[in-house]
Amino acid sequence: MIKKKYYFVIGLAIFYLFSFFSSSKVIYFTSYFVTTFFFYKATNNMQKSLLYSLILSLFSDFGMLQSLFMLEPQTANLGPGYVITPMIVFTLCLLLFSIRKKITIKRPDWFILLFYAFSLISFFIFPYQNVFLGIISLGEVILLYFILRIQLDKNDDNNISKILISLIIFQVILSGVQFLLQRPVGQIVETITIGRPYGITTPENTDLFRVSGTYSHPNFLASFILQTYSFLLFYPSTNILLIVFKILSLIVLVFTYSRAAWIIFIFICILLLITKQIKIKIPKIARRFYYLIPVIIAVIIISLIPYLNTRFNSFPLAFEEFGSMGVRLKTYSEAFSLMSQYPLTGVGLYRSIEEYANNPVTDLFEKVTVGRFYGIHNTFLEIASEIGIPGLFFFILFLFFVFKNYFDNKKTYFKNAAFFGLLGLLGISMFNPFFHSSQFRLFFLLSAIILA
Repeated sequence: MIKKKYYFVIGLAIFYLFSFFSSSKVIYFTSYFVTTFFFYKATNNMQKSLLYSLILSLFSDFGMLQSLFMLEPQTANLGPGYVITPMIVFTLCLLLFSIRKKITIKRPDWFILLFYAFSLISFFIFPYQNVFLGIISLGEVILLYFILRIQLDKNDDNNISKILISLIIFQVILSGVQFLLQRPVGQIVETITIGRPYGITTPENTDLFRVSGTYSHPNFLASFILQTYSFLLFYPSTNILLIVFKILSLIVLVFTYSRAAWIIFIFICILLLITKQIKIKIPKIARRFYYLIPVIIAVIIISLIPYLNTRFNSFPLAFEEFGSMGVRLKTYSEAFSLMSQYPLTGVGLYRSIEEYANNPVTDLFEKVTVGRFYGIHNTFLEIASEIGIPGLFFFILFLFFVFKNYFDNKKTYFKNAAFFGLLGLLGISMFNPFFHSSQFRLFFLLSAIILA
């Protein structure tokens, strides 16, 4: 007879097998419900089972029926404004269990409600299809946050940590195969294959293939590692397999070739050292080979130096007019122009690219094609451009009081991990357009963990 604790692991293993080998969206979608069944076998609690599947679904770019909700004008290749995701299915299921549960309202809750209420204003001023789809998508995320606030408690720490660590292991394995092949594997779970079947290389050096895991862009994978690595780092175990994946995760981060993520990760490591959060525990089996550890680390570093050196040498190219940073600076200029024209309301959800493509203040689209790839590469400027400066102000206050709650209350390894994960997400959001991506919902998962 299988012990209950093994059902949890079996459920995760089945999910990742479906993820890696499934060739059908329907089968992949179904895998979440199969996994939920095994979570239920492990917990005998349907609410917890749905909660764990919900959290598992948050780290996926996967969606269905996106062709029904494409943004206008479709000639601009702005992508879908809404997709049916496993996240919304589990959110609605948990809503049924959450209606009668009590929640202690905290200050961040009020400010995120004001943030969403203010975004609704844009629809009354700009009653367009794009804005309507944006209101629905953002409403899903706000609902997700409150469901997490209601459902999460301290008893979930260990199981959620296992889910997050399993996600890291899966992303590392998939990224490793991508690196060996120098292209995506070709599975349906790799959302990058929708628009770029051969993956992405660095713009300054096309010989450098960038791993992306299951995500639609390598920067999203880098963001994922920044958010979740602390859960692997703080997890109270000396299992040698976890140590191996701590190292492999960093190697995968290198091969995303996200220089911003590298710098942010170094900053977080310095912060961990200053606050004395890092406690190195070596398992007994590794102590027998203690003398080999410096050798292994040295070999890894020496092996990575050529890749790091090549990427760092391209820094000057990044700041050229149409280099990666040069393009970012152009989108920032467009954002400030929109903010100056529409400081209180913004231009409406999903309308920023359309607006500055039609009325540009830079020459951004003289050499590149209009598309979602050239959104405002700063999540906070993106928010201010689309729902106005007051909306951005409410979102910043939300994050401020989340951090204040962290410092004011007792800290566990789980809350510490969420805090440093949120710092990583904040940092990389300064260089990427996450407002309308799967990454944005993770602000609320990490915040809900801190507030639980």
